[in-house]
Amino acid sequence: MNIENQRGLTLTVVLALAMLVSFVFIGLINIQSNKNMKSNQSVSYTSHAMELGNYMLEALRANKEEAIAGNYNLGTIASPHCTIPSDTNLVTHDQNLWMNALKNQISNDDSTCGVIDCDTTTQICVVTIFWDDKSAGGLADRSIEVSTRL
Repeated sequence: MNIENQRGLTLTVVLALAMLVSFVFIGLINIQSNKNMKSNQSVSYTSHAMELGNYMLEALRANKEEAIAGNYNLGTIASPHCTIPSDTNLVTHDQNLWMNALKNQISNDDSTCGVIDCDTTTQICVVTIFWDDKSAGGLADRSIEVSTRL
């Protein structure tokens, strides 16, 4: 049998093609994996925000008189509170713990902010948490709002 008459690919070419296809698949899997991880991080931030919003509502219920008097109020929607308050009494202690938890569990940057607004007439308290979710693949401005009647 004459070598000049044979047609086909050499074993080296076949192995090179197999490696190339493998690298392409690994790259695609890696891209999809990164998207899933960012999505999971965004869900984690949202979950933490809900938990911390409910945590503050529980603190307001535990110190109902101060909350109804408006002493827990912190920031406004137009100008949310983004710094950690000094721990000087029970109200500021609760606010301090809450803001520390926001910064530690969501994001320790200037975009992680909170608002506590208790209406002295209706006795409805609204807790709003803001954060930047871009690094986790979400929107730049995210917020969660939870409320309760005391």
